[in-house]
Amino acid sequence: YLARDTRENLDETQKKYSKSKVGSTRIFNIKALETALKPIIIVEGEIDALSIIDAGGEAIGLGSVNNYRALLSRLETTKPKAPFIISLDNDEAGKKITAELEKGLTALNIPYYTINVAEGYKDANEALQANREAFIAVIDYVERIEEWKQEEEREKLQREAVIYSMDSF
Repeated sequence: YLARDTRENLDETQKKYSKSKVGSTRIFNIKALETALKPIIIVEGEIDALSIIDAGGEAIGLGSVNNYRALLSRLETTKPKAPFIISLDNDEAGKKITAELEKGLTALNIPYYTINVAEGYKDANEALQANREAFIAVIDYVERIEEWKQEEEREKLQREAVIYSMDSF
């Protein structure tokens, strides 16, 4: 289980024990691999994943940065229906594991984007708590990444078509 003390103004002893995990860590919401029809945001913590789900998105929480290997192993047999968005914590461990996930997903030929949904905050939960409406807007925006990329490609092709037809005009 995962326990978290959300009271404000904790003293130092209380802060030390404000988060507690008992038992082995597992990937949270792994079923999204089989059910999600929109991009799945990969985050570190279970509460970060719940924050994204609360904001209307799809998410998987690694439970621990060390679980990235377990996710990649699962992806060898279970391919998602939608691309991934890697958005780990804004710290050194998050950056390191982001690079590992990028390598692994590339090797498995699974589409992904690396987008920081918690820009300016440590993680998704902190971003949600700081400004709920802004966080919901970010999640809505990144979920439409495929739509934005297709539009960008369409505009690029249109520009190229105009350039190539200028001589005959």
